[in-house]
Amino acid sequence: GKILQVVETNYTTYASNSTNSFNTNMNVSITPSATSSKIYVMVSAQLSKGTTGTEAVVRIFREVSSSVTATRVMSDLFIWDNGNNNNAVSCVGQWLDSPSTTSAITYQFAWASYDDSNPIYINNYQAGGSHASQITAWEIGA
Repeated sequence: GKILQVVETNYTTYASNSTNSFNTNMNVSITPSATSSKIYVMVSAQLSKGTTGTEAVVRIFREVSSSVTATRVMSDLFIWDNGNNNNAVSCVGQWLDSPSTTSAITYQFAWASYDDSNPIYINNYQAGGSHASQITAWEIGA
């Protein structure tokens, strides 16, 4: 297959989520040129935690016409603990999707607190340095 188009979002917004409702503000939109096209999605998100033992849930959603039509589970229980709060990690995921549509698609990086109480952060500048996260979609022709 050939790469027909590439779309990227460089997400630099700092956000916190201490609920089990997904934050989906980091997203990218692409409109396939043919129903036979595949879409390769890659996420690199800079996450950090607010308390020791914090757990996160991370996924990629495919949204078409304001409705989530498919999900790629990255982790239903992502935990990191080195005793330090605000410890940043890179959360990386990918999806070779076959959406079979020429409608506009929005791929969303979805993240939430597994505990429904302990905060998870994206692009947390308090963790030190500058942080940015990316989501990229490639249309691959048949």
